[in-house]
Amino acid sequence: MHGGGFLPYQTGQLVHARSVRPELADAPVNAWDFFGQLYFDTITHDAAALRYLVERVGLEHVVLGTDLQFDMALAAPVATLTEALTEEQIQAVAVTNPRRLFGLG
Repeated sequence: MHGGGFLPYQTGQLVHARSVRPELADAPVNAWDFFGQLYFDTITHDAAALRYLVERVGLEHVVLGTDLQFDMALAAPVATLTEALTEEQIQAVAVTNPRRLFGLG
């Protein structure tokens, strides 16, 4: 899902709802605990949102996204990262993380 969609930005609300809504008594206590099982792409079209995503879900869970062949695609996917991320972070998102995710060594 692009930039994690709604999830990284509203999980705090989900955690709070679990603590105050009786109908959620059987829901997991801390939804953040599941983020280690998820990966998020970089398609946010906003540098601040991408920086927040990396900070919130962890750099190791963010991978380069393109949305190519569709009209919402990033024209220069790697170049768009330079406004939001350091060179080290770009290397992780564009090379290291996808290799690990897909078992490419």
